[in-house]
Amino acid sequence: MQDTALREQIKTADRSLFFLSVLLGSICLSWLALDRQRRGLCRDGKAPDVTGMRLVSSSLVVLALGYFFCLGVQGRKESTRGGEVNFWASLLVLLAALLRLWDLLEDG
Repeated sequence: MQDTALREQIKTADRSLFFLSVLLGSICLSWLALDRQRRGLCRDGKAPDVTGMRLVSSSLVVLALGYFFCLGVQGRKESTRGGEVNFWASLLVLLAALLRLWDLLEDG
């Protein structure tokens, strides 16, 4: 029984590390998009369109935050104050990311 619980915790930690890596990848994409815009402004005063890069970055954020929201839902079932706070925090962050993605889709 203890062995199974430990394995589940390790699997959750591994998945969390993966989705944190996804978030880091999205940050790198955002950085590249901003760098491309800056270079365009410096070169000829015009920022190139980086909507595609921003859409991919934003989609990756939503994907990762969706996973963390699922963890928040599971943690809420534990009926602890921390589980409740994590649930609401992960929900609000996911909603903010979805609004950002929606805004990018509307502009694109």
